[in-house]
Amino acid sequence: MELITLTDLNLNLCNMEITKQNGQVAFNEKEHAYWNVNDNGRYISVTTLIGKYAPPFDSQFWSSYKALEQLLPIESWKIEKKALLNSKKIDKNLFSIYDIDENEFNKIQQDILDAWEAKKQASCERGTKIHAMIENKFYEGGKNVSLKKFGIGGKFECKKDYTELDLPYGVYPEYLIYYESEDKLIRLAGQIDLLVKNGNIISIIDHKTNEKIETKGFYNTTTKTSSKMLYPLNSLDECEFSRYAMQLSTYAYMLQKLNPDFVIDKLYINHYDHNNKNTIMECPYLKSEVEAMLKHYKKQVIKDKQELRRKPIEY
Repeated sequence: MELITLTDLNLNLCNMEITKQNGQVAFNEKEHAYWNVNDNGRYISVTTLIGKYAPPFDSQFWSSYKALEQLLPIESWKIEKKALLNSKKIDKNLFSIYDIDENEFNKIQQDILDAWEAKKQASCERGTKIHAMIENKFYEGGKNVSLKKFGIGGKFECKKDYTELDLPYGVYPEYLIYYESEDKLIRLAGQIDLLVKNGNIISIIDHKTNEKIETKGFYNTTTKTSSKMLYPLNSLDECEFSRYAMQLSTYAYMLQKLNPDFVIDKLYINHYDHNNKNTIMECPYLKSEVEAMLKHYKKQVIKDKQELRRKPIEY
């Protein structure tokens, strides 16, 4: 697991433009960096931390897999598909068996990788626009924001650039939240798409704009098991829903650390698919999983600091 330490501060955070700030923690959108303006210490983002507990996407395997799917005859593909999915490896002997030109294979694979990157960029741009549109609608609502869409009754107040969580009935779009352990070994930050405060009852809503949200991990027909997240989150399926549930649960945990009187009510994914169909998905509050993740991460931080001290000084 890669550790972000003070040695990573080559970005010269003290001179970096502040896109958003809440208390002592600032955020720069271009570098997606969070840091403490008092001591220049960097914070790891919630999504980056959770990403450390998800198996990395093997773009080389999957692009090769899709290239072979295009090149092999249908009947041959049916034979090889299961073995490829179970092994997650490309045997280049297949090229000679099926008389595949490697140069043609490489071109198709690169075209697939390029198409994925273009789709990713387009999706990010679309997501940014949708987030901005939703955020501005809440600001326009002023003191008469309705949350009926999420099954939350009453009228709520929204104040632009307001960070104090003292509104009796308040909505806070794109709220910068942070948590720091007493020993400063854990410094964690993120942005809640929509924080809803109904007295001390808290609901958290996250807007997602990906094509679809898988709720199950990849099922291996040989082992008869679905793919899981990495320890200590290995009770959770490795899929978008699990990662998003962990993201929202981590925000909820950070808010309760900020104010123990806060009661977590609902955690919602507000999903807009690529056909602009809007679906609300409720997530469980995975508090014990968040605590296990932070405990494991803290141990890794300590281990990495110890290894850093043992490295010889280079002159």
